[in-house]
Amino acid sequence: DHTNGPIKIRVHPMALDWGEYDVTWNSAQPSIDFGTIVTTVWSPSPLIDGGINEMIFDITNHVNQLLSSTPNGDVPAMALALVAEPTSSGGRVRFYGADGNPYGLWPTLNIDFNPEYRSPYTESKFSMILEESHLQAPYSSPLAASSNYLTTYQFSDWFFHLTDQRTLLMKMSGDGRRSELHHDNIWDSGSTETDSARINPLGPNGERNYKAVSARLRMAIPSSDVEQVTLVQIHHHAYIFEGLESGPLLRLHYRASDGSLSANVRTSAIPKTVQRFVILDTFPDNEWFDLEVRVFQEGAANSNAHFLTIVVNGQEKFRRNISYWAGQYSYFKAGNYLVASDDSDTEAVVEFEELDFFALDEFWLWCEYNPNWCG
Repeated sequence: DHTNGPIKIRVHPMALDWGEYDVTWNSAQPSIDFGTIVTTVWSPSPLIDGGINEMIFDITNHVNQLLSSTPNGDVPAMALALVAEPTSSGGRVRFYGADGNPYGLWPTLNIDFNPEYRSPYTESKFSMILEESHLQAPYSSPLAASSNYLTTYQFSDWFFHLTDQRTLLMKMSGDGRRSELHHDNIWDSGSTETDSARINPLGPNGERNYKAVSARLRMAIPSSDVEQVTLVQIHHHAYIFEGLESGPLLRLHYRASDGSLSANVRTSAIPKTVQRFVILDTFPDNEWFDLEVRVFQEGAANSNAHFLTIVVNGQEKFRRNISYWAGQYSYFKAGNYLVASDDSDTEAVVEFEELDFFALDEFWLWCEYNPNWCG
């Protein structure tokens, strides 16, 4: 409240750390940077007795300056002091800034912060995979690719952006909606080292014809109206061979019904059969974990033994021979794909600290040997 009309109020940054009982009328001044004025406002007049007396402090420039001046995108600590200018009429203004004040008055602070969009494409650790991928959001049609990730208007609802901690955030709400990266390189899990047209590099442990998704990620478990959140897929390229019923070889997802990290795996190509395997009994709620999905050839160079493995925090949790999938061209997907109740508007948020795809594009090589089919 105030007396004797409106009062001009200056907003200054605090120069030192502070606590609630350290900032008082006679002890806070050494900590206030009086040389810097963030903004000035006038207290409302006349006051609404028993109503809402709102003051709006626009500190956008100050916040953006702090963000741009800190290394590695770290969010700085920030404190502001409100200082009323003295008036000739002896006016004063009082701020009730603690729940325990003796007047029974509790101020409400509303913060509206809408920083400039930050594209994941601007972060070097993500730029390479984005060059090789399309973003699918909010449905399966490709939305953007390569340098188009730099545009801002397409992502104004923040379902795909770079955080201050240099992580890639993908969030979405609504049944059947997604924010996923579709890796453009198409490959055959059954390619062998003796096929000169389809040679992939060795994996980290010497695996032949190695393809993989590697990620460090986390997700806070959403409310129960979000039934499943798919994190990684190996999807069949439906347009190449029309005889195979479409669908992913792998769909790795959080499952609300039992709280697990589960894998739906296609266990035969024709006919289409799918089986669910529990990878982790309990999903790591809002905890970082390392995840690798690997496809590789095992044995001799001409071996037809091809395997799919899932590794969590360095431990192999799943292994299956997928020789039945040979000849079925596939691609990787990673992100946030929802199954939810019809009326759900709950957001699921998937955050990647690291994300890499390892797969050569084998389809164009296949086309070299089949020019009539590819046109």
